[in-house]
Amino acid sequence: MMLPAASRSRAAQAVIGTSASQAAIVFLVFATSVAQARLLGPFGRGELALFLNAGGLFVLLFGFGIGSAITYFVASDAAQPQTLLRSLVRAFTATVVATLACTGVVVATPVRQLLPHTISEAWLVVALTLYFAATQATAWQSGILAARVVFAPINWSAVLVAATAAAVSAGLLLAAPSWADASVIIGMMIVLEFVRAASLAAYLIPRRWLNRPGMSAEVRHPGENVLASVWRYSGLAFVGDTLQFLTYRIDLWVVAAFHGTVTVGVYALAVSLAQLVWIVPGAIARVLFPYAAMPETADRLGLAVRAARFAFLASAACALAGWIGSELFLTVLFGDDFSAAPTLIGILMLGIVPFSVVKVLGNYLAGVNAIALNVMSAGATLAITIALDFLLIPRFGAGGAAWATAASYVIQSALVVGFFLRRSGLPLRSLIRLRTTVS
Repeated sequence: MMLPAASRSRAAQAVIGTSASQAAIVFLVFATSVAQARLLGPFGRGELALFLNAGGLFVLLFGFGIGSAITYFVASDAAQPQTLLRSLVRAFTATVVATLACTGVVVATPVRQLLPHTISEAWLVVALTLYFAATQATAWQSGILAARVVFAPINWSAVLVAATAAAVSAGLLLAAPSWADASVIIGMMIVLEFVRAASLAAYLIPRRWLNRPGMSAEVRHPGENVLASVWRYSGLAFVGDTLQFLTYRIDLWVVAAFHGTVTVGVYALAVSLAQLVWIVPGAIARVLFPYAAMPETADRLGLAVRAARFAFLASAACALAGWIGSELFLTVLFGDDFSAAPTLIGILMLGIVPFSVVKVLGNYLAGVNAIALNVMSAGATLAITIALDFLLIPRFGAGGAAWATAASYVIQSALVVGFFLRRSGLPLRSLIRLRTTVS
């Protein structure tokens, strides 16, 4: 059985709209990267990468996967969105305070060497806490909108932020003021994240229709409290997301420890450009998650298979075009200091393309409440990634990091596909054949 025509049309429109916005964001992020790389140089670019790494880690550690839980429970009609948010207000305040306390401790320990070096400790604590608060607010509000398959405000707010970042970065490059360093760019990013959170709040607050009439505010399982269920789901999401983040980013810390900030700057640029290949897979995965969680969605399995197949083909085409483009134009745009980046991008693409399938199938598994399988694959992959990083990076630097990352992506892709096939009972050929239907 297929999705009803109206639902298929809505899903297609959501994917197209999200893909279009992501394409615009990619262009804007690329322009921003060029401006910031020329403005800051490899060292400043490395400082920025270290901040984003730390900020992203705090978002995961103290976000507790609640954003994913919000989407799952609202999409599955287990809870009313506004009631759920009111129940989580104390949790939001507690996580912000915990982030503030933790950053204060971290900057006083030897871990400080893995954070930006040119930023004062006081500003670093404040910046990481504010970045966490804004990002957490954005994630929770986006979770509600995604659960109701309302992606337009998520998309345009992201485009607005990306366009502003590109314009400000280009302006700073042209003006070249002496005070324009990594700390200024970090401050700009924090302000823009608050702008994004505020724009989503302005859309959400007056729209009572997000609450479905006649639906209970509690989970639909008798005797089970909504918050208890949310915390159980978010706990698994938290573990999986944290493991996945470490798989994505631990190589940057190892590169920083063995080869310094300049090498981090070059490698971080290569990683950020290579991951732009995930535009379409990311858009598909984002839309698939709430549809997989909705109880009335028919043929969720078939939808996931077709989505994964299309995501792989789209990412492969983008990867080939992107790698050729980097060989021809990257040094011209970013400067000779980043001349090693095209080779690194080519290596990374070997793992990034198959991993596009993980993005789609992983969200399907989360949507059908099989998130524990994602946790298992992420945990196994992280162990392998750490071993490869410490084996290859000390000797081969950024090149070793690229090969270790590509290998870890391929391994996790094989694990997630295996888990998906085992749970669904489908044969492997259902994923690799170029048909648009699933028997």
